Amino acid sequence: FWLLTMTAYLRYVGRPGKSRYLLMLLVFVLGLMAKPMLVTLPFVLLLLDYWPLGRLQFGRAAERRGHKSQWKVFYRLVLEKVPFFVLSAASVWLSSISLRRFIGCSVPIKLRIANALVCYVRYIEKTLWPRDLAVLYPYPRTLPLWQVVVSALLLLGISIWVIRLSRPSPSPSEGRGSARNHKYLPVGWLWYLGTLVPVSGLMQRGLWPAMADRWVYVPLIGLFIIIAWGLSDILAKWRYRKVILGVSALMVILALSICTRLQVRHWRSSITLFEHAVEATDDNYLAHCNLGAAFARQDKIDEAVTHFSEALRINPNCTNAHRNLGKAFLQQGRLEEAAGHYREVLRTEPLDAEAHNDLGIVLARQGRLDEAVAHFTESLRIKPEFAEAHSNLGYALARQGKSEQAVEYLQEAIRLAPDSAKPHYILARALADTGRAGEAITHFTEALRLRPDWLGPVQELAWLLATHNQADFHNPEEAIRLAERACGLTDYEKPGPLDILAAACAAADKFPEAVDAAEKAIELAEAAEQKELAEDIRDRLQLYKTGRPYFEKPSAEEKAVTEINE
Repeated sequence: FWLLTMTAYLRYVGRPGKSRYLLMLLVFVLGLMAKPMLVTLPFVLLLLDYWPLGRLQFGRAAERRGHKSQWKVFYRLVLEKVPFFVLSAASVWLSSISLRRFIGCSVPIKLRIANALVCYVRYIEKTLWPRDLAVLYPYPRTLPLWQVVVSALLLLGISIWVIRLSRPSPSPSEGRGSARNHKYLPVGWLWYLGTLVPVSGLMQRGLWPAMADRWVYVPLIGLFIIIAWGLSDILAKWRYRKVILGVSALMVILALSICTRLQVRHWRSSITLFEHAVEATDDNYLAHCNLGAAFARQDKIDEAVTHFSEALRINPNCTNAHRNLGKAFLQQGRLEEAAGHYREVLRTEPLDAEAHNDLGIVLARQGRLDEAVAHFTESLRIKPEFAEAHSNLGYALARQGKSEQAVEYLQEAIRLAPDSAKPHYILARALADTGRAGEAITHFTEALRLRPDWLGPVQELAWLLATHNQADFHNPEEAIRLAERACGLTDYEKPGPLDILAAACAAADKFPEAVDAAEKAIELAEAAEQKELAEDIRDRLQLYKTGRPYFEKPSAEEKAVTEINE
């Protein structure tokens, strides 16, 4: 859209008209909608008016046309682009709104200016010699003074040089052609300086990096303008100019193709990409954090913990590293350490709904249900439509015995995330606890439809259908099918699924099969030192041996429901 806007502008300049102007404006608006990088395009159009379009003159050319006349031309050209500048200002304002949530992470203006000066030079360096390219460059906490001073002097020196070369030569023998041919120098240089401003880091917030190679695809057009027309000028009088340029171009293309091929290898996966970023840069906590996340997604938790810890060593205030390390420790069962990192996240970002939810999960696993409920409640206060927090709060309340209250939150979780199996499963358990077996069966079944191989609902639905004391909810054949699936999911090596299979077989009057399954379940429970479970299964085994199935005793809630129905 940037280049299309320039093309439409050239057509408009060649033959001005309302339709061509509106087309140019439309393409520019589409470009701003695609990416705010286009906010500097009106400035570039003014540069094009100077060269190569020649609509704007300075120096002796302006003197010949008269200063007053030339100022009128300048005002007219600026007025012509006022709608573009207004749209750019609107885009900048909208972009700034998205940065407001990072207001607490603002970088001092002195460091932002220093970083911008250094990055202007580093981009040129990486353009001429593309080595140690990385997907992320962390924002520096400090910069050596000499780097800032040298960068500022270099940028100033280049600016003075291009301005001097673009001025008309005082020597009549050189003619006006020399001055005209050098106008590309200030245009190319100002193109580079101006279009890089929006991504120079001057509006730094949050995790905005120090620099990013992907930002310079438009600014580098300015430097390539200087290179293209500059080489043409330098080689203008060379006898074998075309041959030299052709061979040189082929060599450069070949070299860059090889560099590209080598660089693309790092993009095979997130792990190779961020491993390279760690190698190519120093103290890159962002790369370590992303590399840890990539390992975590592959369940390589030990490697993930190593890189999250390294990210925190480099930057102890890295919120994402604390958050990710908390999740990793939670997966490893290191609950106290996980809680510490989530509390660190909340220390810096107290309105982080996900951190409250995650800390609630840790506390619930530690059995600290009152604290867990408090954090789930706070998460919902901050983010009322947070389905997972509704589900987790329902689970915690159910564990506290507040099943009726839990049902309300779980039903809301299902409304917000109807395709999530977890709230259906937890709701089914809460409903079963309150004696609403029919509704429980419905939600167990829905959980299994969404996640067919989830062991929890497979086991509990099988147990309910096999052992429920009311005939309306009794389905031994379905219970056997589900119990066999549970045994298959555990390779017949866990006592729980075999105990359920035994109960289901007994409910279907298949007592020899029930006895076999129960005896194997007892053997596995004793091997796993689950003595209480082994005793319970042994009690049920005595029933099976006498030809009687096992039924759960009705709960107080079920008795109340039965009395009401009667």
